[in-house]
Amino acid sequence: MRTVAEALWRFSNSLAVATCVCYRFLTMLTNAIRNGLACLALVGLASGCGKAEPEQRTFAKAPASLRAPVAAAAQVDILTDVRTIRPGDAFTACIRIKLDPEWHTYWKNPGDVGVPTTVDWTLPVGCTAGEIQWPTPVRIVEDDFVTFGYEDEVLLLVPMQTTAALADMSELRLEAAVAWLICKDACMPRDAQVAQVVAVGDAGEEADAATLAIFADARTRLPQPDPGWRFAADITESTVQLHITPPDGMSMAPLDFFPEQQGLIDLAQAPVLETEPSGVTHLTMPRLLGSEPATALRGVLKVGGGAPVALPVEAAWSTP
Repeated sequence: MRTVAEALWRFSNSLAVATCVCYRFLTMLTNAIRNGLACLALVGLASGCGKAEPEQRTFAKAPASLRAPVAAAAQVDILTDVRTIRPGDAFTACIRIKLDPEWHTYWKNPGDVGVPTTVDWTLPVGCTAGEIQWPTPVRIVEDDFVTFGYEDEVLLLVPMQTTAALADMSELRLEAAVAWLICKDACMPRDAQVAQVVAVGDAGEEADAATLAIFADARTRLPQPDPGWRFAADITESTVQLHITPPDGMSMAPLDFFPEQQGLIDLAQAPVLETEPSGVTHLTMPRLLGSEPATALRGVLKVGGGAPVALPVEAAWSTP
């Protein structure tokens, strides 16, 4: 069964890569036809010449291809912010992935290539897991591919809810099958079975100080909503626009936007940033050929250097 699962995982990743390459080919060909340079587009695809180079790309290195496996390690475990849980109470679990230097894994939208981490929980009756709370990613660029992911250490918070059904238990066992793609010069699928045990009692007890510090750090990595920011979005056949109204006096440079929907925006082309005297900023991004938009533009906006602000974005389309 494990061999079959691993084969399916490798196949799904290869399919994702092939799909992204097809998207890129179609985008290059369409742009070339519009400029009367279809032949150069085909040559550029084969040789790597003639591709559009985005402006201000100063990000970390990312995958070149899927090749033969090389030695790479990642440590995975489960943490909880409680030692003892009272039936009916909520708590938070954390899937922690520690990566070797120079390796990375992926956000929920991996970008041009890649596969997001998945967590398949095995839990007793009386405990349910919520959705992964994804930390703000970084942009990773190499050659023709732009991806969104994480380096060094990934902390994936997952809210947990218990019920009175735990009252007859002395402990709560959390088990998870974690699967992820790890990349450097090559990419490899990885998976691990991890578990953690939490005591069940009449009085809840927090985890130790060191563990709580890890959870505090993990929460600082999450996009934080701020009512002082306002967003609107427009979409045309060729562009996606995000209109940003920041709080007074907020600098908008540098700025990066991570779209939640994969395959909507052509990541190879640099977006256009325009700021009005009023402070409203318009981010215009090229729409990927053949993309079907979701009901709204969702993602994460990261603004500022040093200690950037990361904000969740959800803006319904203002154009039909």
